[in-house]
Amino acid sequence: MGRLMKALTLVGGGSVTLSLMGQDMPARAQPPQDRTLILGHMGGSRSPQHLLTQVLGDTLKGHPATRQVTLEEHGGGTMGDDLDLWRAVSLGAIDLAVVTVPAISSHVPELGVLLVPFLFRDMRHAAKVFHGPLGEGVGQAVGREGLVLLSFVVRGFNRLTNARRPVRRAEDVRGLRVRIIPNPIYNLTYAALGAQVVPMAWPAVYGALDDGRIDGQENPLLSLAGQDFSRVQKYLSLTTISQNPQILVMNAEAFRALSPQEQEALTSAARTAARSIDARLEEGEAAVLEGFRQEGMELIENVDHDTFRVALAPLEPEWEARFGADLLRRLRAAADEP
Repeated sequence: MGRLMKALTLVGGGSVTLSLMGQDMPARAQPPQDRTLILGHMGGSRSPQHLLTQVLGDTLKGHPATRQVTLEEHGGGTMGDDLDLWRAVSLGAIDLAVVTVPAISSHVPELGVLLVPFLFRDMRHAAKVFHGPLGEGVGQAVGREGLVLLSFVVRGFNRLTNARRPVRRAEDVRGLRVRIIPNPIYNLTYAALGAQVVPMAWPAVYGALDDGRIDGQENPLLSLAGQDFSRVQKYLSLTTISQNPQILVMNAEAFRALSPQEQEALTSAARTAARSIDARLEEGEAAVLEGFRQEGMELIENVDHDTFRVALAPLEPEWEARFGADLLRRLRAAADEP
């Protein structure tokens, strides 16, 4: 059984047609000297994951050491959710995966520090951490899962949407049934705000919003693009409580199978691709916001962030116990470094 069929067996076992953007994936038919790497993610055609894959593939093709390397992309959840992808790449059923840090932080608790509320001052601060030695140091914890961290992918702050009322202050969250990506950091955060916390996998969220089982959810804006969210959510608050990064990881055995020149080229290409997302993030978010505005969603831009900081301040001892006061201090101080 080939690796691709093994991956399908891991994420469901049934007959699956792999597709991206509604197009059937072409059969693999390269000359023997070519090297094909299978990359899975959950994003659609407008997602950062797809853009990252495109830039990564083009960059590899432009490097002498990797011009024979082809990325075989499987997006749109065709290979399962983030946990399915995590398991598949850990076991070597696929070579690479782009997964969200919140979804896999239960497997790698060290990554949870990057989800601590108000850890990041702004997007520049987040990019400095994720693309610098601090982020690399935190991310090395994936190594014990049999993986190599190639890059972080900045997706922006989580923004809170809901169908019941405008959320401008922390007290406006109280009583809302808010879906979170299942992980302890988000759970503690929204419980402290008085929400009814509902951990739920992403594929079930839209239906739960539609039938009223939950009132709202939080996600980066680009994750909501093309999802018809204005039909099931009325209010969008530009909260800046926490980041929701992704990581591009590779199976460690597959990475070691590459030549040193290929390893160096792939690592460099991954960093280039990740920074290409940074450059387009602001423009992409603005386009999503304008689309929601035209569709009739009420945008709450004047969020009183200080009320959220005050409400969440009592959690600081919890974060220090989990991650260490020194690491938290260094991550926050990165905002003021040149």
